[in-house]
Amino acid sequence: MKKGFTVHFSLIGLLNFKKLFFLIVGLALSTAGFPQLLKVNFQDPKTVPPTGWVRDYGQAYGLRTGSYQGNQRTYGWKKRSDNSLLNLSVGGSTPGNGRNRKMPSDPLQATLIHMQADDIAGTFDGTKAEGYWEAKLTKGIYDVVVSAGDAGVYSFPEKHTLNVEGVQAIKDFVPTGAAGSSTRFKSATVRVAVTDGNLTINADGGVNTKINSVRIVPYSTGPFTYWSANEQQLSVQKTSSATTKTFSLDLSNSSNKSVQYTLSATYGTGASGWLSFNRTHSGTEPNVTINYTATQNLPLGTYKATVYAAAAGFTAGSVTVKVTVSAPRPYVISSTPANKATNVSVNTSSIAANNLFVPTVAGYKGGVDNSTITSSTVKLLKVVGTSTTQIQGVVQGTGGGDAISFSPTFALEPNATYKFVITDGVKSYSKASFIPYTATFTTGAALESRDPISVEFTKVAIPGTQKKKYSSLVIGPDSKFYALRLDGAIERFTINRTTGMLGNQSVISTALSGKYGSRAAVGLVFDPASTASNLIAYVSHCSGKLEGAPAFDGKISKLTGANLTTERLLVTNLPRSTKDHLVNSLAFGPDKALYISQGSNSSMGAYDGSWQRTESLLSGSILRLDLVKLGSATLDAKTTTNQSVINAASGTSAKMSDGTYNPYSSASPLTIYASGVRNAYDLVWHSNGQLYSPANGSAAGGNTPASLSGTRRPDGSKYSGPSIPATSGVQVQNDWLFRIKKGGYYGHPNPLRGEYVANRGYKDNSKYASTVVADPNYRGAAFNFNLNRSPNGAIEYKSNAFNGALKGKILVCRFSGGGDIIVLKPGSVVKGSTDGQYNITDNYTGAGTNGLVGMSGFINPLDLVEDPQTGNLYVIEFNWNNIPDRTSQITLLRVSNISDADGYASAYPQKISATEVVGVSNILNSVQNLTSPLLAGTAKKDKKEKEDKGKGKGKDKDDDDDDDDQDNGKGDDGNNDDDDLLDFSRVTRHAVTISNTGRGNLMLKNLEITGPNASEFKILDQPNVNPNKPIKIRKNSSITFNVAFYPKSIGLKHAKLEAVNNKKKKGQFVSVDLVGLGITYEGIDSVLGGLLDSATNIVVDVTKPLLNPDKLKLNVYPNPNEVGSKIYFDLAGFNANEPVTLNLYDSFGQLYQAKTIQVDEQGRSSAEMPVSTTMNPGIYILRATGAAGQKESRIILK
Repeated sequence: MKKGFTVHFSLIGLLNFKKLFFLIVGLALSTAGFPQLLKVNFQDPKTVPPTGWVRDYGQAYGLRTGSYQGNQRTYGWKKRSDNSLLNLSVGGSTPGNGRNRKMPSDPLQATLIHMQADDIAGTFDGTKAEGYWEAKLTKGIYDVVVSAGDAGVYSFPEKHTLNVEGVQAIKDFVPTGAAGSSTRFKSATVRVAVTDGNLTINADGGVNTKINSVRIVPYSTGPFTYWSANEQQLSVQKTSSATTKTFSLDLSNSSNKSVQYTLSATYGTGASGWLSFNRTHSGTEPNVTINYTATQNLPLGTYKATVYAAAAGFTAGSVTVKVTVSAPRPYVISSTPANKATNVSVNTSSIAANNLFVPTVAGYKGGVDNSTITSSTVKLLKVVGTSTTQIQGVVQGTGGGDAISFSPTFALEPNATYKFVITDGVKSYSKASFIPYTATFTTGAALESRDPISVEFTKVAIPGTQKKKYSSLVIGPDSKFYALRLDGAIERFTINRTTGMLGNQSVISTALSGKYGSRAAVGLVFDPASTASNLIAYVSHCSGKLEGAPAFDGKISKLTGANLTTERLLVTNLPRSTKDHLVNSLAFGPDKALYISQGSNSSMGAYDGSWQRTESLLSGSILRLDLVKLGSATLDAKTTTNQSVINAASGTSAKMSDGTYNPYSSASPLTIYASGVRNAYDLVWHSNGQLYSPANGSAAGGNTPASLSGTRRPDGSKYSGPSIPATSGVQVQNDWLFRIKKGGYYGHPNPLRGEYVANRGYKDNSKYASTVVADPNYRGAAFNFNLNRSPNGAIEYKSNAFNGALKGKILVCRFSGGGDIIVLKPGSVVKGSTDGQYNITDNYTGAGTNGLVGMSGFINPLDLVEDPQTGNLYVIEFNWNNIPDRTSQITLLRVSNISDADGYASAYPQKISATEVVGVSNILNSVQNLTSPLLAGTAKKDKKEKEDKGKGKGKDKDDDDDDDDQDNGKGDDGNNDDDDLLDFSRVTRHAVTISNTGRGNLMLKNLEITGPNASEFKILDQPNVNPNKPIKIRKNSSITFNVAFYPKSIGLKHAKLEAVNNKKKKGQFVSVDLVGLGITYEGIDSVLGGLLDSATNIVVDVTKPLLNPDKLKLNVYPNPNEVGSKIYFDLAGFNANEPVTLNLYDSFGQLYQAKTIQVDEQGRSSAEMPVSTTMNPGIYILRATGAAGQKESRIILK
């Protein structure tokens, strides 16, 4: 036969007649034993395939004898789980898994077969199984064209993936566009070697994949070489210290002869030469080792190469090698409470991953990308048996990107098990996903509530302050209220002393941003000489960049005039960090000098990968500005890094020898008052004469400097102490309240100042030798806040409110750990006491079972101020992570009468919305896949392990024994490609929190679901509540449990969860509205508002009134937009975790695209939708629909 074919081929070269050419080729291809052209349409049983195509409607693998199935062809389906025969042509009304959507007109696209019907939740009209397709072929090399997609638009998830003989032809294709449009299909061509007599197509890695057609074209015309795999997909982590990376494949030929093979490689775009191998191999089936170590030095991205094996008399076979170079993955080293910790206090206010490893990647900022820290990626779960309940609280990062924390809104439950979860949805700035992390701990016994001091505030939001980023609050000499915004603007209010409310809001344009550009302003203080008719204020400000900012752009400006519009620059070129360690707060001392809190540049004194800047001479200190010495000049405070110049600093000249600023001379207006204060947000000159300052300690991972003898210290001496070695990866440090003394050192090293030991030496840094103790000048702390509290704004309370219970005490905002105000009691509040008496002797928190009423539950409290006339407090709630159901604002804490010692019940959330598939009853066990970013209902359904059928699987011989090459599904950015897919296969648990916000204990006596569809909702992990044995919920505490929705039919369902509090006087009812939406696949889908008819176009009434449009937000940008680009949209105001379907219609109501996404715990989400080039310019409507309601936006496409 081979000889005969050669004759025919020679004739082709001699003849130029078109008809005869095709005749001869046709004869050759039909010759027995030679590879033949095969074109298969996948469809329902009734459709007639196009001319020249055979049909497949789901029959099991075997000889095809039916009409439109060719002559003596063998092909069909096998079960993916065990390779047994699978008949997909039975079951349901079609029957089977084949479909004809009747659009578009081309049957090759209108028809399909469900390959992964087992991905479809609920009932399916066909056979619910996953299959793969095989066709019997002669051994050879083939070009295979496959097509996947679905003309119909459905809300159920789908990501189409097709693999041909181990080669990934189509990956994660998601159809877009109108029903039947070309953008709903994707085709691809791959060249593969068939060596076992069967060509195999599977959908491994896909979700609900549907195949349309396959076209198999012979390529080889004789003997050929081939590899044991058609494709190798590998991943490596970029590193400067590469480890050996290899894989091995067997090399064979169709004649099974011993031959000499010559290898060569071609490379795709981006890079070349990154593979190495021996060029020649001999034998029947030699094993070839290919080295790809060099890829670890390539820029981040995906690279492709093709390796050919040539042999005399054989067509060269090839293997495609794809290598994805990703950033090294960050991970959590440890957290507090520690994993497996027991007897943890129920009043624990911060659960934090404060020891992180985030690799430094050239060209990227260091640390955690705080925008990826959300309530979907960081969770605290209560574990009961095999189920979990998500705890209500606030998640946040840090300005340095060096910690990830969770602050529970209420005290934890006693004797309970909790799991702290960080998913791979948290990423570094290089887009590398964190290795998932969990830590489990158990709480101790309950703590009975008590009132340490009798105070009570009522919280009231100040209108007009929402969604603004304020940084400092001050009561002016005119008795008006001043609020500095981070952007440098100042808002002024009058104060109603009766109600405490603010009014007559006006914005003072300080000209800071207009003169200096975007600002990050923190400090605002009025001069003691300022009066109501002569306002004099001072503002500290830096450039508005909080990432990659310049090293010396800190400034202090003086503002004067009735509206503070006259600006004079006092100091320029103060240091600042790359991030949010800035020129912080300002305070006038009793000596009328201006004191400045200057943030550090680094984590712990030496350069580190997160902060990426060394210290400067003035950073990490408390500075003192003598306004008399300054006079009318503008001081340039830029300092040198030349140590020899610093060591030779003059004692009389304000300039160093190189012309930079010298803070050490008697002529210098700006001097270092105290050093080693890492990052103190605020300063409090107390009436007892002491200067107090709360400071943020470093998260883990920082580096400390090595000592250098002879370095000048702030007191003028030269360092001559013990040799202090540099350390790296230091443990997390405590947050402290310092009592600042002139000339003191407070623990943050700065090698330019000859200060090397971090805090108390070995006691705080186990990387030191045990002999390393604190610097001789270290002054210690007045109070230990412990870890991860982020103490910021602070004041001395001066009012006699509450019979003087708070007078003289220091109030500090705990920004992250606690989200409350802590009250600190100095040992003495008057001048003249012995020095040691001024430290803190007692403290009272706002959070916890003994919390002070009205002083907890804030969203990142940053700063506060007291109105001394009334004792009322005003607090900045900063809302660091912009949680949608909370808002940044100024909150009034109104002095209130002490209420009765009763509990008071509150329920969260106010409404639960659930979308579930009719008939699905399996519960999403949230102990499983705890580290999935789609925990609680959004994870892709877990697939069964796919068996390796031995078709071209290469042997991985990585010498370093790591798992770099096992990160299947990770792309360039390390994302899980299925993160945006909904999981309707399991019913989602929805957490409910019943909390006690009163003064006394709450006795919960009843818990039930009522309403017209109560039977379709169920309480899970229900606490044992009944009138005869009520549950005690202590002050500032809560209980949590879950509610799930089990729809019995399609459509909207309504019910109510009710809780009854057994109060002394009368029962108190709190409730949670329950709204469910039952849906089915290929049926009536209430999300889309109409019948999803597979045989017709989908037309909906876009003029139908929307549900609850006012409470929902849908922001679309850019708008107008260009055809062929992308629409980006932000959602907010929906209910926690509910699926929301986005439908894009034209002005006639024709549906072009549908995409269902899952909002997070705060009802928000952001996503994108491509604008197909097939769409015409005009007006379109994007409608967001969920159980919470509907919102739409008009879009203009140009």
